[in-house]
Amino acid sequence: ALVLMVGVMANAATVPVSCPTTSDPAPTVSNDAVTCINAAITAATPGDTLVFPVLTYSIQGAIVVNKALTLQGANAGVMPTGTTRGSGETKFLKVTNDQYGLSWTLISVESSDVTINGFELGDDGNYGIVIPGVTSAYQNLAFSYNWIHLSPDLTASIVVDQNPPATPGPMTNVQINHNYITATAGVVISLSGGFTLSNLTISD
Repeated sequence: ALVLMVGVMANAATVPVSCPTTSDPAPTVSNDAVTCINAAITAATPGDTLVFPVLTYSIQGAIVVNKALTLQGANAGVMPTGTTRGSGETKFLKVTNDQYGLSWTLISVESSDVTINGFELGDDGNYGIVIPGVTSAYQNLAFSYNWIHLSPDLTASIVVDQNPPATPGPMTNVQINHNYITATAGVVISLSGGFTLSNLTISD
């Protein structure tokens, strides 16, 4: 196991994510963002850091993080205040919402060892970051330094969701720190079916 861990760390890389932009308004919007970002996740090696520039990404569907990765926005480690930080934000902008499944969600986290740091998540999404129906023992999740502001109805910024028929798996070491949240609900923990959650930290 130790040899495998060393191999993964040795192969980990910092990878800039480049997505196409449109001319209206140039160069601030990427309209094919979900396809582009999910392709970058698919191509990444577990342990990689995907680095996003200052850009507004129009999200139709959900970004699915299904392996151990760090998603790093332009303001990683910078305390959010509810206004634009520095030279601008890496913004995931939800532009459609059909009120079913992952279309409600901006980012769906479906793996252990995932960090999301330094983003702005906004507008029509009902959910910002979701860990949907946990079926395995996820651990080491960190959501920090994000500015999350969503539409006013049925909104929750960060959701840990365990609902049947998923087979429950224990979740450990979840860190939700230094986020600026304006939504109907901030952090929602939904538990059922014998699911356990330990070592949860939430701070401002």
